[in-house]
Amino acid sequence: MMTLPTDIDTDAHPPQAVFRHGVDAWYPAIYRHIAASTYGTGLDADDLTQDVFMKAWRKIDTFDGRSSMKTWLYAIARTTVLDALRRRKIRTVMSVFSERGASFEPEGDRGDGTAELRHHLRLAIASLPEAYRTVILWRDVDGLSYAEIAAIAGESEGTLRSRHFEARKRLRDHLTRNGITP
Repeated sequence: MMTLPTDIDTDAHPPQAVFRHGVDAWYPAIYRHIAASTYGTGLDADDLTQDVFMKAWRKIDTFDGRSSMKTWLYAIARTTVLDALRRRKIRTVMSVFSERGASFEPEGDRGDGTAELRHHLRLAIASLPEAYRTVILWRDVDGLSYAEIAAIAGESEGTLRSRHFEARKRLRDHLTRNGITP
């Protein structure tokens, strides 16, 4: 997992400097999150990621330092994805996906069944309600702590832990129903 530059003192450095310093490191993580969140919807993860960073730059003066810049960017990403889904009147991710959908993991079959497992896992994640899907992606794909997720989502850590537990249970059940042993 990539270590993101969260150790920059925002009191000692203006938000613009922190943003410039971290954009190269944060961009891939935000992209992966958006690609996973929009898998199968036809939305362009590249465009949405660029939108996130453009919005962040335009609103950099509103960053107050109560959270880390990383969690602030994830919150902007969440809002950007939800807005894009609403604009397209998509409330849940479709259950049938086009192979043109955004990939959030490297493609390719190693001959050991991992490509099929990744495919089923993507379908299972995409089938989750948004609240469950998001916590799975933030915690298990992006490696965020519950405290970071709480700062992004504006919910308690306890609620998020419970939701994460339920999301994993639903993923396990989905995979088992489809003949995949988790």
